[in-house]
Amino acid sequence: MTGCPAAARPGSGSTTHRQDRPPHPEETDISKAAISTTLNGEVEQKSDLSHLIFSIPTLIATISEFTTLEPGDVILTGTPSGVGYRRDPQLFLKDGDTITVTVEGVGSITNTVRAESRCRCS
Repeated sequence: MTGCPAAARPGSGSTTHRQDRPPHPEETDISKAAISTTLNGEVEQKSDLSHLIFSIPTLIATISEFTTLEPGDVILTGTPSGVGYRRDPQLFLKDGDTITVTVEGVGSITNTVRAESRCRCS
């Protein structure tokens, strides 16, 4: 599987990581924090973390059973309502789009979408 991104390699142990300091639990209660997704400056999804199936502490405890979490790691859990393929008309990310996910009291992460290269993982 050489030449493929780490996320495409099973058992790679890679995580999504941020460089800024995450908040301490005493600093914010994120159990009901607002979460939003902004695409090219337009808010496309808006919800709050009370809709998670599992609490943040449960997610951290469970994930910690099979990988080491470090400060700055990002846990990806899914998406709130408003996902693009379920819309009419459908909305999909495309090369050059800028997407920002913001969690109240935690911060934001912004990425620019790039077209997928044809990776042949074998």
